[in-house]
Amino acid sequence: QFLFLTHGLWLEDVYGLDTAEIGLAVLAVGAVEVVATLGSSRLTDRVGKRRSIIGGSLLMTLMIAVLGAVDAPPLGLGLAVLAVAFLGFEYGIVSAIPLLSELDPGARAQMVGRAVLVTTLVRALITPLATLLYIEAGFAVTMFTAAGCGTAATVIAMWAMVEPAGSVP
Repeated sequence: QFLFLTHGLWLEDVYGLDTAEIGLAVLAVGAVEVVATLGSSRLTDRVGKRRSIIGGSLLMTLMIAVLGAVDAPPLGLGLAVLAVAFLGFEYGIVSAIPLLSELDPGARAQMVGRAVLVTTLVRALITPLATLLYIEAGFAVTMFTAAGCGTAATVIAMWAMVEPAGSVP
């Protein structure tokens, strides 16, 4: 959520992109997200849901940390890092859906609904924080905060997440 909220402002502030140019950049990132979404099911089935979720989270978190460490890379490199961060996010999120639905086979829709509820609550809480951080401290601090949250979430997932018995890897 930190990155979703601030990447457009970052592109404007650091590179001086106008609204149309930011729109093209976001369109390119969106194309990466579509590829990640379409490719997730095949790769997730081979690698396993748990590994895919953790891998996507690690990739996203690493790229967000890179954006924090080098908050004004050359535009092409910045867009590439941004796209890879979104790719990791999308891959992890799409890989999580089948795992969530298997946690309680008798209540698949409820499990996915609960996940959507938690996601909505987290977004509601993070939105004002991310906005304030960006305004008061800048993009780098916002990205380091996001990387810290991503690291914590990944560690918790590695410790607590279990793939249901009978699942692929």
